[in-house]
Amino acid sequence: MQLENNTGLTVSSIFMESFDRVLNKSTEMEINKGVPKLTEPPIIDFSNSVIQLNILSHYFVSTSNVNYTVESSVSSEFNGKNTTPLPLFLNGYQFIKIPNKVDVDIRRYIGKRQLSKIHSNEDVAIELCLLFLSNLSDTYFRMLGIGFDLNESNQGGWKNLSSEKLRSQFNDKMTYKNIINVLFEGTSKGPMIECDGKDAFGQKCFGYRLAERYRMKGVSKYEIKTDYVRKMQQQKSDKRLKDVLSNSICSSLIEMYPLSSLPNYTEMFEYGKVLAKGGYITKKEKLLTFMNKNGRNYWKNPDERSFLEDNMSIYSYLTEGGLLIPSPGGDRSGGRVVDSFTLMPSWQRNMLKIEGEQIQTVDFSCLHPNLCISNYGGNKKYLTHDYVSTMTGIDKKLIKKDHLSFFNKKYEDMIKSPLWAYYFQHEPEMLGNIIREKGNGKFGHKETSRNLFKKEVNIMTDVYTVLREKGIPAGYVYDALFCKISDAQEVKRIMDEVAIHHGVFTTAKIEI
Repeated sequence: MQLENNTGLTVSSIFMESFDRVLNKSTEMEINKGVPKLTEPPIIDFSNSVIQLNILSHYFVSTSNVNYTVESSVSSEFNGKNTTPLPLFLNGYQFIKIPNKVDVDIRRYIGKRQLSKIHSNEDVAIELCLLFLSNLSDTYFRMLGIGFDLNESNQGGWKNLSSEKLRSQFNDKMTYKNIINVLFEGTSKGPMIECDGKDAFGQKCFGYRLAERYRMKGVSKYEIKTDYVRKMQQQKSDKRLKDVLSNSICSSLIEMYPLSSLPNYTEMFEYGKVLAKGGYITKKEKLLTFMNKNGRNYWKNPDERSFLEDNMSIYSYLTEGGLLIPSPGGDRSGGRVVDSFTLMPSWQRNMLKIEGEQIQTVDFSCLHPNLCISNYGGNKKYLTHDYVSTMTGIDKKLIKKDHLSFFNKKYEDMIKSPLWAYYFQHEPEMLGNIIREKGNGKFGHKETSRNLFKKEVNIMTDVYTVLREKGIPAGYVYDALFCKISDAQEVKRIMDEVAIHHGVFTTAKIEI
């Protein structure tokens, strides 16, 4: 089989080596019948050769209109067809995810005069507005509290958008400002977006959210139609992919994707029903619940539940049309990488297979407290949540939960934490250094979290360097990795050694 790059773009040898390995595998794919089981999930195989043809035709996904399907034993029950769409390897530049209703309202209610302030071509102006609004699509899932396990507030649907990001997205300052002004002015139905008006250097950018008419209405896929916006998106996509190649974590993930497989939508949904029936509790300690056409208010305690249908919405968002291109964050997140697998619910991620083998997660134990001990002059080595729980008499679950945010808080909030007494008594020097940094740092109380995230990313980057040398594929979830069961012990050993090399005394644990 001959694979061609028909865009004139050079495909890195990193990609070619990965794809060569994959092409030696069978290109046939079978989907198991019946309700999926944890031990043998049916798969959508990203290494399928027809997907690779799209990958290499323009890095990953270009303007190809060819639809590839695979037979499924149960898909007709859901979509009236006997086929299930194959997700392409990585999402291309021609599709974006937009909040529901915004496309119709812009076309119906915003006049040509207003749109001309954005671009002389009305269709281009509309798609530029949709491109801006696509930045707020994920707030739907953040407000639902599923996926997107980031240290950002999900309340009220707000999302911080930096001027640097917006300038890069739209090529200049005036374009995005004109878009914002038009969306603020909105339609006869009212504004389409809101701004919180809060901006603090190095700590917070202006926050935006959808107006109530569009908030919590869901998300849909939109195909860009104008040549102007397509070309603009292609240029951004090409730049992102080049940036990915220079990032050890991102490039390692892209090597892992073609070796991986996931259940299709239908099988994942069926498996979710099995979990819900069995009383599955999510990592956020919510009960997975199948609504089965009932509304949220059908239950007395909806805030204590994670609804399966919402979980499946994010599954579509993250996999439909291809996986997200892995993206390293900015300085505030220390360069933490985000991709489809970091953002999806863990029960879905756990259904992934690498080279046909089930995965296990290898997670650093109590990483950020041990990073603090390393960075700020602490004394204790190999600190654990269990140890702090024993010393304080506080329930381990509460200790673990508060450790997620304790060192990122303002001083006045830290002293209210149940952890304050332990660190004040046992690590006073370390605590003093952290408080001084928060008071004197360039970025205020966020200075500490920036430094901790940066050190975490440095450790994970070095872990990936060793894994690539040994040819071990692994996925990434911030301070944890997932890999084949057969590789888990070796991955743990490497993570332990790298942490010690960085002066951080902690160990990785293999999650069961």
